This record gives sequence, structure tokens and C-alpha cells, in this order.
Amino acid sequence: MNALRLSSALLAIGSLWDIGAAASAFAAQASSQTRLAVVVPMQAGPTAVAIPDEAPPGHAQAHAVSFLRSNDLHFLPDHASHAPHPSFIQLDYTEKGDILSVTATAHYGNGDPNQILGTWSGSLHQAIRLDGLAAAGIEPITLKVIPGANLWRPAVSSEVSSLRVEYAPVDLDTSRLLIHNLSGKAVTSLRVEVRDGSRLVAAQSVAQGSSKLTLLPPGGTYEMKLPIRNGLSANAPLPSTILLPSAVFADGSHEGDPQTAMH
Repeated sequence: MNALRLSSALLAIGSLWDIGAAASAFAAQASSQTRLAVVVPMQAGPTAVAIPDEAPPGHAQAHAVSFLRSNDLHFLPDHASHAPHPSFIQLDYTEKGDILSVTATAHYGNGDPNQILGTWSGSLHQAIRLDGLAAAGIEPITLKVIPGANLWRPAVSSEVSSLRVEYAPVDLDTSRLLIHNLSGKAVTSLRVEVRDGSRLVAAQSVAQGSSKLTLLPPGGTYEMKLPIRNGLSANAPLPSTILLPSAVFADGSHEGDPQTAMH
């Protein structure tokens, strides 16, 4: 696995795009659908957290996590002045059947023990009020469970006919790009671009260290982790398109834009 760093300004995405690029030859059946999501009120505006459909290895339930930082928290005026204020609140989400549960934990730092404030549950279209935040002197907030289909998603496009691209939110701050090789040839390098309309925001050419090494085997899937903040379409501007313009194969041939193909 190669960790590739792209030092390009990504506007609403962030100042750095760290791509943990792993050549994973798992079956190309991974789902890009998210059945449930939860809207969390934050200072920057309501943000949706996707709950993965499938549980990660070693877990019995699908799980996601998000954080409320100090600038997202409103402290109650009658909270004891001498009482410590949490540095941040961790929200852990689990899904079982049609029920989404959220557990809030206050983190204080400075060696103080963490404090579990409670667990609440709700189903699709229901509001979940986190009343237990008041125990930490924080004004309670209300979450709302929404269909995962309501999440903002960029358009994904491939100019390489042999490669199919899927985008899937992972959690609040991370997404993944799944690139499926539909051909009978191994891929040795490819290029991924992030665009805001017609404007190129960032680009990365990915290779497995040598033109003779396989990046993506025939029938395999390549996974790229992207720190793209997932949110509602009404939030701050986000890149409109993730494009795969070119790829090079082990036999030396290429598909897509010859100007961007790596040889």
C-alpha cells in the first residue's frame, strides 16, 4: 500500500488531500448505497453523517462516528462555573434493522475521565433529541434520521471504458472511490481529477511504484480513501465531479485522454 499526498488546495474539501491508496482485489460487489443518515447541527451548518450498510470486519453492526468540537457546542448559562467543560463530544452511531442509535460521550482531556452522556434511538424521518448533553452543561441538540439517498454526492465519470467508478460516503469526513476493472487486462497506472464545474481543483496520478507492477488486476477493484466532507446539498460549495480521465494497462496500451495517461 502506498500513501500518496497531493498538496493542492481543495477549497471546501480541505487544504490537503491525503489519499491512502490501497490496491484491494476484493470482489466488485461493494455497495455505494447508504440506507440511513443522520443530520447533525453544527456551526458550519447542518451536516449529514452516513451510516454504512455493512458492518466493518470484527463488528456486529454498521457503525459511524462524528464529533462536536468546542465551536459546535453551546454551554448552558446555569452550568457551574467551576465544572469542567468538555473539549469535544463524540457521537457514535449504530444501525440495527430500521433503528439508528446514537451514543454521546464527553471528552475532557487533562487526564479527566470521559463521560457517557446517554444513548438514544430513532427510525427513518424521526428526530432524536440528545437531552443527556445537559449533564455536561451543554445545550441539548436534535438530530434527524434521513434517507441516505438525500446525501450530497458528486457526479462520478470515467473516460476509460474498461473502468467503472463509484463514490461512497464512509463517515462525516471521509469518502471512498471504488474503481472496478471490467477488462481482462491489468492496470498499472491511472489518473483521478476533482473538478468544480469545468475548473480543475486537484489531480493525482496513481501508480504502484513501477510500470511493471499491477495496480489493479483484471476484474479487481481499487479503493481510494478521500477526505471529502459529506454533507447536505444545501451546505457550502463542494466539488461537482470526480473524473477518471485515463489509465494505462500492463501491455502498454492506454484508454482515455492520451495527454494525461502515464507511461
